[in-house]
Amino acid sequence: MSVPTVPVSSSSTGIPFGQGPQPTVGGSFGGMAVAIVLLALAYLALWYLRRRGVFGGVPSVSSPTAGMTVEQRLRVSPTCMAFVLKDADRRMLLVESRHGVHLHALGPDGEGRP
Repeated sequence: MSVPTVPVSSSSTGIPFGQGPQPTVGGSFGGMAVAIVLLALAYLALWYLRRRGVFGGVPSVSSPTAGMTVEQRLRVSPTCMAFVLKDADRRMLLVESRHGVHLHALGPDGEGRP
């Protein structure tokens, strides 16, 4: 059985590696820092616009609806809350649960109207 031989040249220089500048940690950190700063600026801009109510929907908590106040709140269960709301001369009972939201008008004595 014969073993194949590979001719070896004495003038072989091997694999040519690049001789350019080597990457440094500082260069990649600079790019990462710029990306973090840009993401932070985008987050702050969206947060500011949301607080101003630009995106519509429900206004932020810091600007309550004029006239509507929460008189009482009660946690009925881990998934159910009851609120008594007052708007000018009307009182309402709002029950929020995982099955939905129900609103009932209350009479002056706190009982439901017929």
